Amino acid sequence: MYRQRLWTMRQYAGFGSAEESNERFHYRLEREGLAMIAVIDQQGGAVAAIEEGYQEREIARSAYEFQNAGDREEQVIVGVNRFTIDEA
Repeated sequence: MYRQRLWTMRQYAGFGSAEESNERFHYRLEREGLAMIAVIDQQGGAVAAIEEGYQEREIARSAYEFQNAGDREEQVIVGVNRFTIDEA
């Protein structure tokens, strides 16, 4: 089936088509976005959450988790922990 055309990265990642990729992306965006909005609402709204530093902490936590996943090679980061060009 795929012998006549090149594979895209989403196909290597397990998604067979652009539609499946979009469906998964929108599912995660909606689920995770609504959860974050609920947390902000519980803190009294966006202004209160900013004053408490919620958004800044979440960005720092997310960056820390992403960095650790890359360091442990649980997440592939092309050019950083996989598929690098060895420099002489």
